[in-house]
Amino acid sequence: MPIFHIIHNLDWGKNLTNGQRNCRTFLCGICIYVAIYIIMKNLQIYGYLNQIFDVLYSGLIIIFVADIAVMAYTYRSYFGRNILHELSPDTKKKDDWYYDEKTHKYSNHLPLEEQLARNLQEQKAQEEYQLHSELLKEQIEREKERIEQEKERTRQAIIIAEETDKIVDNKNRLRATVKIQRWWRKHLYKAESGVLYLKAQRHFNNISTAT
Repeated sequence: MPIFHIIHNLDWGKNLTNGQRNCRTFLCGICIYVAIYIIMKNLQIYGYLNQIFDVLYSGLIIIFVADIAVMAYTYRSYFGRNILHELSPDTKKKDDWYYDEKTHKYSNHLPLEEQLARNLQEQKAQEEYQLHSELLKEQIEREKERIEQEKERTRQAIIIAEETDKIVDNKNRLRATVKIQRWWRKHLYKAESGVLYLKAQRHFNNISTAT
C-alpha cells in the first residue's frame, strides 16, 4: 500500500504547517517501510509460499518507488517546484524563489503585485535619497557661504584693527610732536627764561654797550 500517500492525506495533524506535515509523512512512512522490510526479510518461507513471498517483496519495492514518485509529483503540483530544492545547499538559489501564500506555490520571480510594490518602494527610496542628497548639498553650500562670510568679517575686522592701530599711532606721534614743540618753545623762546631769548638779550646788550 502507498504508505507515504496515506499518511500525508490523514485528517490527523491538519493544524501542522506544510513543512511539519511533510516531515511527519517522510519519517512515519520510512519507519513503516523499514519495519515491513525487516519483517519480510527475516521470514523463512519455503515451497510454493516462497514464490508468493518473492512476488510480494518485489511488489513492496515497486510500491515504495511509486509512492515516492507520487509524493514528488504531489509536492511539485502543490508548491510549483521540485522537492530537491529543499535539499540544495546553495542558499542563493533558495533566495531566488518566492512563495505566494494565495496560490501556495513557489516562483522564481515575484508576483505582479509584489513587483509593483517593490518597484514603488525602490522608487520611493530613490526619491528620498535624491531629496536627502539635495538637502545635504544645500546645507553644505549654506555652510560654505557662512564660513566665507565669517572669513570676510574676520578680514574686515583685521583691516579695521590695523587702521585703528595706525590712527592711534599717528595720534600718539602727533601728541608727542606737540609736546616737544611746546617744550622747546618754553625752554628756548619764553621771555626771561628761554635759552635763546637770554642769548639774544645778551647779544643785544653787548651791541648797546658797544655803541
